Amino acid sequence: MIKIEGISKEFKEGLRAKKVMAVEDLSLDVHKGEVFGFLGPNGAGKSTTIKLLLNLIRPTSGRILINGMNVSDKEVRRLIDERS
Repeated sequence: MIKIEGISKEFKEGLRAKKVMAVEDLSLDVHKGEVFGFLGPNGAGKSTTIKLLLNLIRPTSGRILINGMNVSDKEVRRLIDERS
């Protein structure tokens, strides 16, 4: 199961470090056996959300759990690697 609770991701862009909100307060649950897809226009935060799920980048706020474990837990990486 995947549980995303109130994640937000903010990037700083350009020389003046302008703040850009890529994902804002996203919450969702994907239960075992469900299929979930991301649809939306360019810039909607789809790729950023996937990077957050894979722990390639860290959220500015909120948390992400896979099988009840935080995505930053090394055991989650092993779990994902075993299934691919």
